[in-house]
Amino acid sequence: MTTRHGRSNRPSARERARRSAGRSADGRSVAWIDGIDLPTLAGELVDLAIGQLRVWTPRVVDALDAERIASDVCGQWFTGPDGPGAELEAVVGELLIEGLSAAGDAPAVAALSALAVAGSEPIASAAGPAAERLVAAGVPRPSWWAQLASTRPTRAALLTAPGDDRVQTVIVEFSRDVGPRHCLSAIVVHERGGAATSLHLTHELDGLREEIASIGGESPIEVIPLPLERAHAILDAAIERTEQVGDPLLTSSYGETRGVARQRLALLADHLGRGQRSASRSIAS
Repeated sequence: MTTRHGRSNRPSARERARRSAGRSADGRSVAWIDGIDLPTLAGELVDLAIGQLRVWTPRVVDALDAERIASDVCGQWFTGPDGPGAELEAVVGELLIEGLSAAGDAPAVAALSALAVAGSEPIASAAGPAAERLVAAGVPRPSWWAQLASTRPTRAALLTAPGDDRVQTVIVEFSRDVGPRHCLSAIVVHERGGAATSLHLTHELDGLREEIASIGGESPIEVIPLPLERAHAILDAAIERTEQVGDPLLTSSYGETRGVARQRLALLADHLGRGQRSASRSIAS
């Protein structure tokens, strides 16, 4: 509802979060989880995130850099399945999208565009339509936006030590019409239920092979070609395991890269003709 002066009298997202985020279905207060005041924490995280996104996403010329920024920003509030998780992400997401939409300028569109393709859920799903509304109103997309359409998986590999399959690294390489190839890699610990304890964006697979080969006979690592379908199955299951169960060995790189991983797994699933499966489409806190 709006007033006769055109201003909404609906409470801001931050105020609504403070009023209602602390209520569960049965009316219990859940705003404090392990001593954390979620609305206050969310507001602080959003202020920081908006500043980072508005400064850096319009400046980059490579879409991969924009994706890294958005994914890394969303990693700031990733807590794993044992923390506030989805509740914190929901409060942060509403505040973040509302704040950027209200700015309504080119830096806001750049930030929303980056979040749409590399943010965590539910932020990514809300960021896309928010960016489209601003673009429809005449605000331009960032220069790197056109590069995204040509992203495609090319090949995959498994890094493993001979005779030891307890820990393996799964790598999927992607290419674009513009810019160098890059890889999504995950360290999968099979003795811990197959959880992914670390996610990374790395350089192209040939460069990695050369690095390993340069070590010579001292290297205990083998690089084994892996069908894309098999790579997708391992990554999808490993990330789903981590998102649902967590792992004490989880590294900070997992939270920082999980937004990009969401998008790359969806691309890989589409490439394989499967559509977007649950864990590939929504890596939720």
